[in-house]
Amino acid sequence: MTQHLGDFGTAHESVDLTFGWFGEVIRIHPDLTDLAVMDLVSAMSGMGEMAADDENAAKAGQLVAQTVKDMGTVLVHPDDVAEFWRLAKANRQGIEDIANLAASLMSGVADRPTLLPSGSSDGQQPTDTSSTASSSSPAMELLNGRPDLQVAVLRAEERRVG
Repeated sequence: MTQHLGDFGTAHESVDLTFGWFGEVIRIHPDLTDLAVMDLVSAMSGMGEMAADDENAAKAGQLVAQTVKDMGTVLVHPDDVAEFWRLAKANRQGIEDIANLAASLMSGVADRPTLLPSGSSDGQQPTDTSSTASSSSPAMELLNGRPDLQVAVLRAEERRVG
């Protein structure tokens, strides 16, 4: 006989936030969570072997670029996606710019208070890092732990610039 362990999960309100984007106000996707971004990272998981192989590096770069574009549809309200991409193209945005925006938006959504603060301490304060970030650090941060995909991003950036 099956035993029911109880009901789990906490329902969360939809996201009702906006951000400025080249003089326009863009709405954040109402269902944006870190799980939505994890789906994109998961979709990139097969690209690692491709990025390591010179024959498939270009295809891996294209897949990374498509995933970054898909990130826009995960981040931005469905009714604002076309305007978001129009402005991105008109203002010459690249992978690094979109990755930086994604990191900022995810941070903003995560920092939204959902509960009253507890009386406990936040713990030890982080220390500043002394090293400087590379020019592609926002994209690299999104792919942290996946050096194979970071290589694909660097190669795509080199082809774009070079």
